[in-house]
Amino acid sequence: MPRQKPLEIIGKSEKATKIRKFAEKAAHSEEILFLRGQTGTGKDHLAEYIHDLGRSGNRFVTVDCGSIPESLCESILFGHVNGAYTDAKSSAEGLLSVAKGGTLFLNEVANMPMTLQTKFLRVLDTTTFRPIGSTSEIPINTRIIAATNANVERAVRDGKLRDDLYHRLNAVTFAIPALRERKEDIPLLFNYFLGNLGNNHHFSSAAIEIMESYFWPGNVRELKLTVERAVFHSGEIEVIEKECLGLDLENNKNLEDGKKESEEISDEIIRIGPINGLFPRWEEMKNELMKKYLTVLLRKTKGNQSSVARISGLRRQVIGERMVEFNISKDRDDWLG
Repeated sequence: MPRQKPLEIIGKSEKATKIRKFAEKAAHSEEILFLRGQTGTGKDHLAEYIHDLGRSGNRFVTVDCGSIPESLCESILFGHVNGAYTDAKSSAEGLLSVAKGGTLFLNEVANMPMTLQTKFLRVLDTTTFRPIGSTSEIPINTRIIAATNANVERAVRDGKLRDDLYHRLNAVTFAIPALRERKEDIPLLFNYFLGNLGNNHHFSSAAIEIMESYFWPGNVRELKLTVERAVFHSGEIEVIEKECLGLDLENNKNLEDGKKESEEISDEIIRIGPINGLFPRWEEMKNELMKKYLTVLLRKTKGNQSSVARISGLRRQVIGERMVEFNISKDRDDWLG
């Protein structure tokens, strides 16, 4: 079913402007695009927006890489010919064929089954694919846009994403900012979502103040759902009060405090300079980083080793051993100042 109105990138902030400029430039490029961003930032929305700017006359096809059954993934993507396997009673197009002339959007590409990663890398390298059971190579005429909310570098290290596929996909990459990084766009966004609902509701000043200061861990998606929920709870009362928002404000404060503390710890750690006036070897730097890391965490937790273990993911025993190694005080009184 065609959309009732074209997609938009809502916002007047510098970051929203940057998103639009990237989309306009990317729309007329043949390069593979790799969109990165937290859950709810609108990776799928941006991918379709780019498609509309450059290939709107053709199909936009989404592949949810995390939900493809491994036994069917090759058939789903490449298609198959009649008799290719027991249940193949007729030929079927794969999504690469369906998206011909348009865009294939690989959502959450870091979750793609490993067997499919190998085959898809070959597709990218040869710009052709072969349906199951066929002996003919079919050239692809499809724009590829991949996206993920995962830590890609960690996925590569953990063997969940092929290193060569990552580098192949990473031709042109764009990081979509979290909503809290473009707070000036929040009023425009919630008014946009209100307008889409086609009613006369509007938010009270108290509700607006909360939404503008909220951390939005679920980003734009959470904001959209919050607007819809608030309108539902407000009912026939046109002024939406803060009680209708249903936001977890206590958890919001914890998230903000945690983010701020994490940034402070990172800033302190990266300020490590030369050791004894010389640029250090890696082993020296590694030990100095660990010492600094533990010192900062102990200061933040007032010497609570259990809290340090929880934050760092290190075992209490390891923390104790390193404190002895680095001559770090175990006396909690030393950390209360």
